[in-house]
Amino acid sequence: MRLEPDDEFNTKGGGCEDMNTAQVIPFQKPPQPKQEAGKSMYSDKFVQGYVMSSRLYRKEVWPFLSDAARNVYAELENRINGHNKESDFVSYSQLQGGELEGSRQLGRKTVSFGIKELVELGVVSIVESGKQGVKKYRLNDISLKDFKKGCPLANIVQEMSNLDVDFDTMSKGFYEDFRGIIKEILDKAILLKELKDCDTQKLALYITVVVEGAILATKATGNEKDYLDSIECLQEYIRSSYGA
Repeated sequence: MRLEPDDEFNTKGGGCEDMNTAQVIPFQKPPQPKQEAGKSMYSDKFVQGYVMSSRLYRKEVWPFLSDAARNVYAELENRINGHNKESDFVSYSQLQGGELEGSRQLGRKTVSFGIKELVELGVVSIVESGKQGVKKYRLNDISLKDFKKGCPLANIVQEMSNLDVDFDTMSKGFYEDFRGIIKEILDKAILLKELKDCDTQKLALYITVVVEGAILATKATGNEKDYLDSIECLQEYIRSSYGA
C-alpha cells in the first residue's frame, strides 16, 4: 500500500489502523541441494564448495578399512582441500606425516599398503603422475556396504597374501587386532556381569568366523537378509549360552 503524505498521521478513514497492521514479509528458504539419484543419504563430500569429512566415508567405508588405509586416507583428506577441489598431488613423505616435532610418522610400507588397499577398493583413485613419480589422488564418494562384494578386507587378503610376504604378515595383524577388540569387549562384559565367565579368546574367534562366514554367504546369494539372519542367530546363541 502506498501512503500519501497526509495519510501518515491521519486518524480518519483508518489511517492509524493501517499503520498498526503488521505486514507479513515472507522470507524464502535458501535452496537446498537435491540428492542425486543413486547417491547415499550420507553423500555430502562437497559442502559449500569444500571437501568435508564425508558421512558416507565414516558410515560405509571407514568400518571396512585397515588401520593403514584409514591413516593414509586421513592424510589425503588433510592434503586435498580447496574450493571444489577433489584431487591433488601428494608425495609419499607428505602421506607419512610427522611434520611436527614429536608427532607420529607412518612407515613407507604402511603408506604403500594403505594406498594399495584404498585404490583396490575404489575409495581413492590415482588420476595422474607428476614429477619424480608424485601421484595425483582423488577421493571417491563411494560406499563399501555392498554384500555382493563380500568383505573388502577379506577379498584383498585372499588376493594378496600369497603374492606379498609383507602384506601377508600385516593382514594377519589386522585379524589379530580385530579379534583382540572383540575379546576386550567380551572381557568388559564379564566384569560388568553381563556375560558368564568363559574363554573370551575362543569366543572372539568364533564371533569373527561367524561374521566373516555370514558376509561370504550373503555375497554368494546377494540377499542381505541372509546376513541379518546369521547375526541374529549369533546374538541369540551368545545370549542363551553366555548370558548372565
